[in-house]
Formats: sequence, C-alpha cells, structure tokens
Amino acid sequence: MGSAIRGLGLLAVAAALTLPTASPAAPPGLSETNVVVGLAQPTAIAFLPDGGMLVTQKAGVLSLVRGGNATTLENFTDTCSDASMGLLGVAVDPSFAANGFVYVYRTRPGAGGCATAAGRVNQVVRVTLSGDAIVPGSEAELLAGGVRTDNGQHNGGTLRIGLDGKLYVSTGDTGLGDFPSGPPGKFTVTPFATLSSCGDDHTGITFDHVGIFGYNMIVTCENG
Repeated sequence: MGSAIRGLGLLAVAAALTLPTASPAAPPGLSETNVVVGLAQPTAIAFLPDGGMLVTQKAGVLSLVRGGNATTLENFTDTCSDASMGLLGVAVDPSFAANGFVYVYRTRPGAGGCATAAGRVNQVVRVTLSGDAIVPGSEAELLAGGVRTDNGQHNGGTLRIGLDGKLYVSTGDTGLGDFPSGPPGKFTVTPFATLSSCGDDHTGITFDHVGIFGYNMIVTCENG
C-alpha cells in the first residue's frame, strides 16, 4: 500500500517509512492535509528554492513533488533496500541556484549483491538537477570506498546543510557497533564550497560518536 505525506497546519510536513491505515487525529488547533499520496516507503524530504519538494523512497526512487503530484527524477536501481538499507536521505546544495546540485544517501551492493556485506556500502551521491530533470551522466560518488554496512541495520542516512554551510551526514554504526575499528579516510573540516569544486579524492570527513545508533559525519575535501 502506498504511503502519504501529510502537512500539519500550513508549514509542517512529515514523512515516514510506513503510515498506519487509519491515521490518528491531528492535535487540537492543527489540521491535517495530504500533500502527496501513493509513495512507496518515503524516507526523507528536502525543499528546492522554488518550493518543489524532493522525496526519497526506500527502494531507490528520487521523486519531485509539485502541486500534489509526484514525478520520478531518478531511479537508483542498484540500491539495496532490505532491512534498514535503501535510499535514505536527500539535501539541496546551498548554491543550488547556481550549480543545481542535489545530494542523496543510498546503500550500494558489492560484487556479491545486496545479500552479502562484502563490498556493500552506504554512500553519498551527487546529481545535478536542471529544470525538473536530472542531467544525464551527472551522478558522482563523493565518498571513495563508502561507509560500511555490516548487517544492513543502523545505516543512518540523514543529510542536512548546517548553518556553517557544511553537509552533515549521519552514518550509523555498521549494525555491529564497531565503526571505530575502521572509518575510511583522514578527516578534516573545510568550507562546504570545496566539496563542489574538488576532484575525485573526497577524503576529508569528520566523524563524531553520537551514541549507540551511530555517528555524525561532516563531508568536506582535503584537496579543495
């Protein structure tokens, strides 16, 4: 059964992996209105400068919602979506008006497919949006090697642009709670603008332990 994204009042919008068949009544003083229906396990929302709404769906679909209608921008068909894996996060570049960059977080299979942990990683991917379409061939993987997901659980996936202009990523703990044994790269912090301009060696990442369910990661570049 498809899911719906609803708004409470005029501004608040909520998305969930699944919604109950009968939604609870809105709290007193608030009203509930469907923003879009028919989505399959929506996981995250980000807004474009013109008010368009980007929605990720767990199986790998990135949709654009306008006027209550959802259109598919991209289907990341090589996305693992079992357990807690999937297309889990989306963020819009602060300089979107100039560069059209959109960032997503998804689980990519290794050579053995989604059923095995060997080579299976979570990664941040950048695509370029022009008008209401993804520019063909614009997909770029920004984290060399990706972030481990050992048993398919605790994948993190939230992407947010901070007030400092950096892209913040929640990465999970590999499902085994052992991420300190091998996070990739040497980690530094530099302005977000370098992420868009640097080359393929996207190794500047900062990890901070935030509890049993994972880590926060600041994606930057050492060579920008």
